[in-house]
Amino acid sequence: MRILIFIAPLIFFTTICYAQDISYGLPSFQQELHIGDRIIINIPNNVDGRFESSVEVDSLKLFLQLHSELTFVLSIHVFGGSSEFCLAYSNYLSGNLKKQLHLKNVMVVGKGNTSPLFLDKKSARYFTLNSRIKISIKAKK
Repeated sequence: MRILIFIAPLIFFTTICYAQDISYGLPSFQQELHIGDRIIINIPNNVDGRFESSVEVDSLKLFLQLHSELTFVLSIHVFGGSSEFCLAYSNYLSGNLKKQLHLKNVMVVGKGNTSPLFLDKKSARYFTLNSRIKISIKAKK
């Protein structure tokens, strides 16, 4: 019982004071963004790792342009195949996305198959659910 009395306030304190603001999909353009926020989006459609001009890429570029006062880090996570392949492919995707965006306030990095969100490797959707782009807001210009 004593341990429960100690753990309950600790859990409450950590969730209220140290909560991360993580959203899935691009937020509305009126929503205020803060340093430390994270946004998770699907990897836009690409042809052999080359991003074509599409609604997904154009909306991402517009979103980043409208918040040009902030610095963004886009981390591309790719799951499927060996670790070396995932890292090489995510680096290839990051280079092509950076060419497509042409923005100075954006840094794009490939992370390979690190930091899975869904841990059930036996799931048929393990690879598709974990392949993503994580947008982190680092600082104001």
